[in-house]
Amino acid sequence: MWLRFSLLLACAVLLSPIAGWTATCPHTGGYIDGPFVPTEMAARRIYLAVRDAIAPDQRSMNLQVKVDDGGDYWSVYAIRRVREESGRIVVLQGGGGLGLEINKCTGAVFNAAFSR
Repeated sequence: MWLRFSLLLACAVLLSPIAGWTATCPHTGGYIDGPFVPTEMAARRIYLAVRDAIAPDQRSMNLQVKVDDGGDYWSVYAIRRVREESGRIVVLQGGGGLGLEINKCTGAVFNAAFSR
């Protein structure tokens, strides 16, 4: 609960609404209206904070963070980097990267899991 509140507060302070972003977030009386995670960059920063809190060993695993727009949420996950050797694409094997979803309006983190 504390981590979720801290992430929401950090987003509210560091990020301002982006002009032209059309998400419709519900109003709750007496509270600041979202979206609290309006951009891919905001979702990436939350992902990295959560990853560092629950899986700090992944910092050194050479994983690439991907962000997909799911409509009212961001799907953020880590994959092995792809590199080119002698004109060939090589996909590095192995899983274990963290994946999670982040609600754009509230900043809530849900469906967190490690890939196989």
